[in-house]
Amino acid sequence: MEETSQPEIVSDRDCAGCGQPVIQGDHPTPLCAECRKHFTRFPIPLWIKAFAVGIGVLVLFSLFTFPKDLSVGISLEKGVRAEKEKKYVTAQRAMESVLEKVPGNVEAKGHLLIDAFYNEDLTTFGEIYEKLRYVNIEDHELLGTINYVMDKAAPYFTDNTDSFSTFRKAYPSLADIPDTGWRAYMGRNPHDLKALMAYAGQLFDGKDYVRCDSCLQYALKQDKEFLPALNLMCSAKRQEHNLDSALFYNDRILGINKEYPDGIASKARTLLMEKKDKEALDLAMKSCELSKNDVYTEATLIMAYHYNNRLQDRDKLIKKARVTAANDSLDNETLKYALDVIANKEKFRD
Repeated sequence: MEETSQPEIVSDRDCAGCGQPVIQGDHPTPLCAECRKHFTRFPIPLWIKAFAVGIGVLVLFSLFTFPKDLSVGISLEKGVRAEKEKKYVTAQRAMESVLEKVPGNVEAKGHLLIDAFYNEDLTTFGEIYEKLRYVNIEDHELLGTINYVMDKAAPYFTDNTDSFSTFRKAYPSLADIPDTGWRAYMGRNPHDLKALMAYAGQLFDGKDYVRCDSCLQYALKQDKEFLPALNLMCSAKRQEHNLDSALFYNDRILGINKEYPDGIASKARTLLMEKKDKEALDLAMKSCELSKNDVYTEATLIMAYHYNNRLQDRDKLIKKARVTAANDSLDNETLKYALDVIANKEKFRD
């Protein structure tokens, strides 16, 4: 028997869309069949589609740029933290990494200037100074530190018209300047740290360690963190076999820069003199890891290898150091001293 269709039951409510009676059903909004069908298929406005496309583009852009921005931020934070911990080699490497990715980053340049100074990387210091000298630095704390460092850096940078250069022109070389000449010049220029260090170096070469010490003490009264004076003081104390005093100045250097390669190598030499060979070797290896083809640190490690009976490592490093020192007379002298020590031509320790 054929089934008959039941008529739709009409509600007594009116459609919210057109005002006609609605089909009865459990819906929060009363709509007739036609209006419900229309609103269910209501077209999405163009502005909503455009907004969605814009969000998608931003998401895709972020997927490509976020890793780079994140790595830059991490490197910058790592460098700032290392700088606060006085680990200036780590700090400098981090800032150089930032500038490789974002060459115009002023904050990284400012920190790199500071780090290069404490690492005595005067080439980098000078290059960054030229890039920053006309730049407005809004970070007042960073600017204050930069100004402080610039004041401390002044003795490292003097031009050919300064009084010391004029004084030197009267003599063929530093070794030809008599004590009377030095005393007269220093009497007129008592705060010339560059000249004072040149005189102290001449006294050191002449093994006049007492007067060398006096010059260095005077320099350190003017700047207690003056690394050239502290370095030479360590060497002078070792030559006098005053090892406790040498270690005192070694630690003063490392209190300024915990990663200063020459300072670490200098302490290794003091420990070698004390026959603490294993501890000295560890420091000498660390100094070479922190430096880049530095002959003083390599020469120190050569000596440490020698006293720890690691002769194969010693000889391999000697070959490398010879190449590094080939075109620099000062580096050659530095390496020669280490080679004379291991050949017993130079007395280093009892």
